[in-house]
Amino acid sequence: MENYLPRPSITACYGYAWKSLWNNFFPLLGISIVFSLLEGMPGKMLASDAAYVYGEGVGKVLSLLYYLLVSAPLGYGLAYVYLGAARDEEATLGALFAPFKRSYISSVISYMLVTLLVAIGTALLIVPGIIIAVRLAFVPLIVVDEKLGPAVAIQERWRRTSGSFWRMFGSWMLAIPILLVGVIIFFVGFFPALMWVYMTWVTWFIAITAHKVSPDRIIQDNSGSAI
Repeated sequence: MENYLPRPSITACYGYAWKSLWNNFFPLLGISIVFSLLEGMPGKMLASDAAYVYGEGVGKVLSLLYYLLVSAPLGYGLAYVYLGAARDEEATLGALFAPFKRSYISSVISYMLVTLLVAIGTALLIVPGIIIAVRLAFVPLIVVDEKLGPAVAIQERWRRTSGSFWRMFGSWMLAIPILLVGVIIFFVGFFPALMWVYMTWVTWFIAITAHKVSPDRIIQDNSGSAI
């Protein structure tokens, strides 16, 4: 798949993501499990112990700090792992911790900025919050992969997704029935479905970046469909 890049369309991104996922399924599954364990469990244990000794208020503060300083960068790292797999690179556990080495401060600050912007947008009758969330969804990838600062990453992300909102939003909506089908299949199917949706999100970043930067490398089909 390294010889071409997907078009920025729903069908192309889901198709490309499906192939990328199954080429790296078990490494991605293992890394995703490690992420899920590190992302929440230590913070909850720390908060619980602190609340028991120092009071509930201290426990809540430590829980928030753990989420901002550890969980958020780890989330950026998981996105970076999937990005590497989508580029046909080996998925490694070390990539999960890449933000701590490559762009730690930017990861923390950009996460807070995006969260704040989405919260403000949501307070303005919800719809602006959805638009902001979709348009800024790739900020983690730009911060870690391209090592851009928080403000520049947000501006660049907004620029790249110009004209792609409805297709990206449609892709998000398609994720709902995919996840529901995964739950119906004895719940076990939920995890591959969630990984597929996540890989599709990363593929959108590749497709949109290619469309803006290297359009000659985008694969073409005979349908000409933009969906």
